[in-house]
Amino acid sequence: MALALMRGAALFLRRALGASVVGLPASVVSVLVAMALAGGCAGRESVPTVPPSYFEVGPPVPPLRGEGFPFGRPPAPEVSAGERPLAGLLAAWTWPEDPNRTVMADVGWPPPLPPAARLFAGETVRLRVPGVTFRPSEARLQVVPRFHYVGGAPPRRAPEPITDISFDAVRQLRVDRSGTWLEWEADGLPPGEWVLVFHLRWDAPIGGDATYLVPVRAR
Repeated sequence: MALALMRGAALFLRRALGASVVGLPASVVSVLVAMALAGGCAGRESVPTVPPSYFEVGPPVPPLRGEGFPFGRPPAPEVSAGERPLAGLLAAWTWPEDPNRTVMADVGWPPPLPPAARLFAGETVRLRVPGVTFRPSEARLQVVPRFHYVGGAPPRRAPEPITDISFDAVRQLRVDRSGTWLEWEADGLPPGEWVLVFHLRWDAPIGGDATYLVPVRAR
């Protein structure tokens, strides 16, 4: 078997190099033959054996549906002040419809705000985003006058919020099996009608953001 390989390799060298191999010392030819054999063996060993099923491509499978980051659009908010429910609105979002496409959308202008609910000083406002169990990379609350969200077109300049906080403290932002929670104590809110603007952004597992509006009336 080895002799046959040697003869085959020598024939290959003669065909590849032509007359240049004729007249070379036997020791040199032996070295060239050995190199040719080694290269051929190395080449055969470097080719992996891959089962045909490895190359089969099927439709994309949503790996995260029902696992803490639902596809389609952000969930509607659940808001309360103390034990009383408050009405909230999902106003704008950038969200993955499936693993391969992200959609940016909003509810139009002016946003159809629900009626403002009474909010008393010192009450704790809780907002829950049900079904999203990944900690957001950003969570902010701005309190702006309600009149900012009326009129035929959005104002050219954003209003100055009277409150602008980031939910950095653990007690203000938490995530459990039921969703993502934000808490804010309504201390020092002047009388009038306001909109609580909650903005959340997630970088993982796919990424997205959502803006929720909660109209309130402070007394």
